[in-house]
Amino acid sequence: MCLSSPLTKIKENIVKINDDLNAISLWSKKHDLNVNASKSQALVIYSKNIDTTSLPKIIMDGCDIAYVEKAKNLGMFINKTLTWLDHIGYLAKLVFSKLRRLWKISYFLSQWAKIKLVHSLLLPHFLYCDVVYSSMSASELNSLQIIFKACTRFVMNRKKYDRISDASTTILGLSFDKFLKIRYLIYLKKIMLGQAPSYLAEKLTFGRSTRNIKLIIPRHESNCRHLSFFVKVGTLWNSLPNNIKRESRIKSYIELCRKFFEGC
Repeated sequence: MCLSSPLTKIKENIVKINDDLNAISLWSKKHDLNVNASKSQALVIYSKNIDTTSLPKIIMDGCDIAYVEKAKNLGMFINKTLTWLDHIGYLAKLVFSKLRRLWKISYFLSQWAKIKLVHSLLLPHFLYCDVVYSSMSASELNSLQIIFKACTRFVMNRKKYDRISDASTTILGLSFDKFLKIRYLIYLKKIMLGQAPSYLAEKLTFGRSTRNIKLIIPRHESNCRHLSFFVKVGTLWNSLPNNIKRESRIKSYIELCRKFFEGC
């Protein structure tokens, strides 16, 4: 459940939320369903700090729903300022925990085996909902790259502070940031081909020129909007040659994108 309003009307919104929660509770009981209110959390998203202790309580079935600064939903951490530091920190714990175990057996593994282990055990953590947190800032991307560099050091059997610039393409065939860009462009192509929810396609607006297929970049006055998926991926799309843009076969499109970024 999500409601937005100016800060001056936040208390009115909380009244609406409580009314909705009461309606949900009544409907659930009528249909013999159990909603565990104790597992619910309330997250106030705003650019400035808000003293949530002064806000009215959010209540469901007589249970107070706690205000939190970050919440985990389907494996992703969302915080009150809509930055991805908490999620990247969580991802770092997962990856480094597995890396510590893998280092213990690294002596017995070939480089090929290490690459396979990174692909199967570690890379999925980076790729899970990567399109969702594509709006990360440059500093957040740098933090993510530092985590991936640890994977490269494992594959190359190098110590923590050893340089790995010469091995940046060992695991993925190209650098990590370029790999992510291709992932975003693949999802954009799927949106265009109707292989994603239709409401996403409604957010795409193309220019009038038939020779140069360009997306019109959405207006983005705020920094948050500037980093949003459709602004970022739209800019990437516009940088592609037309022969890549016109390719409708996903496999060929991916190959063309890889060759393009390998040459950048």
